[in-house]
Amino acid sequence: MVERAIEAMWTYLRRPDDEGRTDGSLDGMSSIEDLRASMADGTGLPDWCRDLIKCPEDMTPDEAKAIAAVVEIANEIELTAYRTKPKVRRR
Repeated sequence: MVERAIEAMWTYLRRPDDEGRTDGSLDGMSSIEDLRASMADGTGLPDWCRDLIKCPEDMTPDEAKAIAAVVEIANEIELTAYRTKPKVRRR
């Protein structure tokens, strides 16, 4: 599923806008490996997916589904971590 989300992101970033520019080239990415490296440098996959999910009309249904699945899983992991975080007692 993660690989599908990365592929969907790359396809989305390579899709030209009305002026023929692609988001990937604007961000200095020329390959899917550049996208992976960019995610490893601080902005992780869930953050990229959260940004992209705001534009579902620009994606195919399969791309939107893959992106949404990563967001859903990331949100659940974060909620689980929050729920299991030890409580700090104040005196």
